[in-house]
Amino acid sequence: MAYYLSPILALLFSLGSFGADPFTVMQGKDAKAPLQPQACGGPDGFLHLTFGVADQVYYCQIDDDSKLSPQAAFRVPNMSLGMRRGPRIAHSQNAITITAIGGAIGKGRDGDILAYRSLDRGKSWLGPIKVNDVEGSAREGLHAMCSSVGQRID
Repeated sequence: MAYYLSPILALLFSLGSFGADPFTVMQGKDAKAPLQPQACGGPDGFLHLTFGVADQVYYCQIDDDSKLSPQAAFRVPNMSLGMRRGPRIAHSQNAITITAIGGAIGKGRDGDILAYRSLDRGKSWLGPIKVNDVEGSAREGLHAMCSSVGQRID
């Protein structure tokens, strides 16, 4: 997978089984620029993509035959974007989870890790659930996620 952010900040993807030619997911400038894209492959065979635009988190899914337009998933006030602090995504067997950092003050002075979950392939989102225990302690945006769809070991 490769993504390219031009001065216009277009998100382009070129993925082996998803086609040899890059394609534009979303474009924007200045305050409407898509930032910090993150992607994961799901057990459903789709590529799941998230990124931020101002205080809005976007989500879309892509497979061999379709390149769906990104949809605004939810809003995170004072979302941390830039310096590798954008939203993160993981897909398990039954859910898509996106986390983002937001806070009352923003601009790196505070922040909470907020988790949202979709059980219907991104059509609706549940949340937020605050992940960190100490209020405003996640301002650095140092978070990552992964998911497993393997069998449970008892």
